[in-house]
Amino acid sequence: MSSDSVEALIREFRERGWESKPFDRAFDLALNQPEAIQRLAFGMLEQVPKGATFLDALLSFLPMADWPEVVRQALTALDHVERNETAESVIEYASLQSLSALHPHLRTIFHVAPNVSAYFGELAWRESGKTDFVPLRALIQDESQAPQDRLRAWRCLLETLDIENLQFAVSQAPPIDLNFRLRELGLPQTLNVDYFLRLVGFECHEGGFRQLYKSPALHLVFPPEYFLDRSWRSWFRRNHPTWNQKAEHEMVSGPMSFGGQGEGECKVCGKSLHRLLNLDPVPPDFGVSNRTALDLCTCLSCLGWEQEQLFYYHDDQGRPENIGYEGPTVVPQIPAEPLIATQVRLADLGSRWHWQDWGYSNHRENLHRLGSFPCSIQGADYLCCPQCHHTMQFLLQLDSELPMMDSKEWLWGSGGICYCFWCDNCKVSGFLWQCT
Repeated sequence: MSSDSVEALIREFRERGWESKPFDRAFDLALNQPEAIQRLAFGMLEQVPKGATFLDALLSFLPMADWPEVVRQALTALDHVERNETAESVIEYASLQSLSALHPHLRTIFHVAPNVSAYFGELAWRESGKTDFVPLRALIQDESQAPQDRLRAWRCLLETLDIENLQFAVSQAPPIDLNFRLRELGLPQTLNVDYFLRLVGFECHEGGFRQLYKSPALHLVFPPEYFLDRSWRSWFRRNHPTWNQKAEHEMVSGPMSFGGQGEGECKVCGKSLHRLLNLDPVPPDFGVSNRTALDLCTCLSCLGWEQEQLFYYHDDQGRPENIGYEGPTVVPQIPAEPLIATQVRLADLGSRWHWQDWGYSNHRENLHRLGSFPCSIQGADYLCCPQCHHTMQFLLQLDSELPMMDSKEWLWGSGGICYCFWCDNCKVSGFLWQCT
């Protein structure tokens, strides 16, 4: 797409709005001329400050080498106008896809404060280490500063995920007003240090810190024909980088069984379990020791409907046995068929897709993942093992719209995500789901 074509797209969108069909033209750009996405982003930052979701979608196709300059242009726009939603979106998506483009500008980002009132306002500091430690420390310790600024600096320090920074932040927690935002909203003051640590995937443990997820992020790669055709969503499943397997992405497993009837019986309803994923073999470095296979099963009819959480002990062959429920057998309100059985593989899609977010993805991205940081919808909710009562580590998440054997699509609640957790000491898996 030439510069004239980019300008025409922007001009017609400003004049005619969505009638100009910007998505169709933007996606043509994404697939055929990704190098022109940067020019489009520059034009949108200058001419469409109120933002547009087609640019949000297009940023997933922006070449990584182009992110630093797009970030610089966005920060310039934020520093010169009162509100530029397009620039804020650029910073949001860079906070997930290109953290290294943000880290040289952390002091500027703190000053212009994009998305300051949103839950993701501090994500730019993720993995930044000691880059911004000195000014953050000074602000946290300065009692003359506004409480909201001290709290924001404190949360930025947590997002660095650096153990020394976490230690300092915890040591400074008593003077920090952790519930300032809640009081502004008139809500009860209930948040403590443990709550904020869990938001970044840690807990205090034996005098130190324990990470509640394993760093590798492996995406489930489904056969192209597996999902039902759902108009624009099927387009993304064919073309989005998290769905469209490329040669440079490392495939780290052979075929594994997904869906279908599982082994074992649900103690809640007495019916057969439903298989989610049979890890055979279990990839290394995910906190699952001493077993070659782990068959992750649950009851779709009961999980979240009859019981908020369900747990399973796994024997030496990885087979599940329902534990933790001692009540009477019930008739499920929402009886479910199994997911359609298929074979999936696990792929490492690289650092760009290590961090993902359910809200940002807007059903465009593949959020079916093993390991890494969970894409929480209703906050960080890590399960407690029913055997040892320790916090379980996050292991797997599955998004909605999975095809079922009765030709319907499975939704976790209203279209959320199912989370699987693992206790390696007790060989117990646990499940829950969240939705809006």
